Amino acid sequence: MKIDISAIQLSKQDVEKGLELPQFITEDLVYLCGFLAGDGCFSFRPKKYEYSITCVGHPKDEKSLYENVIVPLFKKLFKITVIPRLYDKGTTFGIRIYSKSLFLFFTRIMQMPYSYKSGKVIIPEIIRYDEGLVKYFIQGFADADFCLCLKRRYRKIPYYPTIIGVSKSKVIIQQISDFLKSKEIKFSLQLDAKRIDKRIIKGYTISSRVYISGRTQVDKWMSVIGFRSPKFLGIYSKIAGEGFEPSA
Repeated sequence: MKIDISAIQLSKQDVEKGLELPQFITEDLVYLCGFLAGDGCFSFRPKKYEYSITCVGHPKDEKSLYENVIVPLFKKLFKITVIPRLYDKGTTFGIRIYSKSLFLFFTRIMQMPYSYKSGKVIIPEIIRYDEGLVKYFIQGFADADFCLCLKRRYRKIPYYPTIIGVSKSKVIIQQISDFLKSKEIKFSLQLDAKRIDKRIIKGYTISSRVYISGRTQVDKWMSVIGFRSPKFLGIYSKIAGEGFEPSA
């Protein structure tokens, strides 16, 4: 799908960095939008006239995702070299890009929310009605905000594969569940569930969740949507290789 980027003028700094804006919506671009919808933050500081895109995760198990997936995508799509590093006193790892042109591309062209966006996250309209693209947005979002784990259930050793998606945005969880339903992937849903969290002032959080449980349904997810995260691919390889008991 071709997009009109004529309204975005590259700054002198962006030109010097070699930044180029894509003219077509591709699977990789949609994946990156999904990932940024999960872990990214688009912010503008008017007093400093500063536009930034920040995206960070846990340094222990997401470092390889940034180094091997996210950073190469920025190079491939925008022709810029992004250096990932530690942030927040070493508690997070990721990237921060200062660029008005890139900020406007994502927020105006690709319709990504900015500022405090957790509850605003949805699949953008420019993507929403193309089923072939929607799955890549979900894939990116899942790499950022989902987890793939093994549950014990009634056994001593964890064996039961489950994908869990969590978001403060009820809408995107509903949109993802609608897509899963269209692909006949079984799931369970919790919307606007309150959970005790003594780390925050009000003592609880409200979030929505989708669960894809059992080997059969996880296999369907991997066939239809999949992951790019090295961590999740490693877990799934273990599940597939060790022959965990299939469950519907």
